Amino acid sequence: NPISFWEYTGYLDAFPWENTEDSSLFSDDYDGDGKTDRVYRSAAQEEGYYQYQIEFASGEVLKLEKPVSNIGYPRIDGADVTGDGQNEIIFQVGYPTSTNPLAFGELVVYEQQKGNYLPMQLPFEDGEEPYQNLLPVTYSKADGQAVKVSVPGTDFAQVVPIENDDLWNGYQYSSTYTRGETMQHSIWAYKIRNVDGKAQLICSIQLFDKWSEWGLDITLGYKNGRMII
Repeated sequence: NPISFWEYTGYLDAFPWENTEDSSLFSDDYDGDGKTDRVYRSAAQEEGYYQYQIEFASGEVLKLEKPVSNIGYPRIDGADVTGDGQNEIIFQVGYPTSTNPLAFGELVVYEQQKGNYLPMQLPFEDGEEPYQNLLPVTYSKADGQAVKVSVPGTDFAQVVPIENDDLWNGYQYSSTYTRGETMQHSIWAYKIRNVDGKAQLICSIQLFDKWSEWGLDITLGYKNGRMII
């Protein structure tokens, strides 16, 4: 029952998840010291928002700076995505009960600096929610029944054929996505990929609208002390 989680306060590994494997997601070795860490959730002062903190086995506590919506479902990972030999803490909130779960999400990455965890600047634009990250995408007309998709500030461009006539005509892709307009899309999920023994953080957006079957994965790198696309 999702509503029971929306009102839950306590350790996430103690919540009675329907799938008992879910509890293992929230008692893990996030900082890489070989010991189990736990995640605690408590009600924030603002109604409808909850605060999260990671309690490391060492006694250190990482409290997220901003509370997030109570209807969001967290995901937490520890991975060295900067290549400095220390795990970053990746915290994401998804909204699977939304009418369009691929359109919303929040993401924050904490980096350890001089013994303290500090939030990293991600190469995205800020959204309205506390940790919402937005990627601008430009849609323009391509030859035939197709749309050219590009990301400003990068060399990415891809022609997407819209073979579904209902989308092209009924949902007006033929006019909405052929004007050369730039739209903002929220990072709704992430994954960690291992490449030659190194962890890469990959963020995902949904392209077009809620009826779309297309998405885009954005691989992040680390250069000169900051995350880049």
